Amino acid sequence: MDDLIQELQVTTQTRFDRSGKVSEIRQYTYFVGDHGPFTDEFSEGKDTPDAVRAAQQARIDHLRAVGAINSSY
Repeated sequence: MDDLIQELQVTTQTRFDRSGKVSEIRQYTYFVGDHGPFTDEFSEGKDTPDAVRAAQQARIDHLRAVGAINSSY
């Protein structure tokens, strides 16, 4: 995990669509440095370590691109 990711919290939610189909959603809520909280959601089984890291890295890259965090981190 990137050193900028702080206070990672993982929760699982059960959701029902209009037809009554049940799905599990896993939410990853975290701060990037002192920015956030940010939440990424993944469907059941889609929250592989690589997918979670990629989503977090995309958030970090965006914050760097807009100058919100220093690129030296």
